[in-house]
Amino acid sequence: MVSVEYSEAMVEAIYILKNSSEDVISKIPLNVIKFLKKNSSKTYVFEPDINEELILKPKTKAILAAIYRDYLCTAEEKIDYNKKLLENERILQEKLFEEFKDKEIFKKKEITKEEKELSQLPAKVESKSFISKIINKIKNLFRK
Repeated sequence: MVSVEYSEAMVEAIYILKNSSEDVISKIPLNVIKFLKKNSSKTYVFEPDINEELILKPKTKAILAAIYRDYLCTAEEKIDYNKKLLENERILQEKLFEEFKDKEIFKKKEITKEEKELSQLPAKVESKSFISKIINKIKNLFRK
């Protein structure tokens, strides 16, 4: 089962592929195209205005990027493409770090002297045998 977001993105990806050349379509395995058709939304309609800029969902771009990388690129293009993806990921991570570095989640909590002392104390664990637990339960019943 595919999420609604992905099923709608598959509709958009199929639209793009239908409007691609036969040369492009022939490089994509039939099982990939069948997967897209099988899991695409049956209710979502994608009819872009030809006079407007084509706006695709981010998931559609991801699907098309994967198809491009896996089936349409040459070996050299694939290496360059993967480098570009890694570079974009690094830039995104740096941007997220800069955005959140001043927030509390990255600040170290200062531990007080009492907390240090408490954390160093050995935890007292009582271990009772199964029989002693049963005896205690029976004693508690008679105390009431």
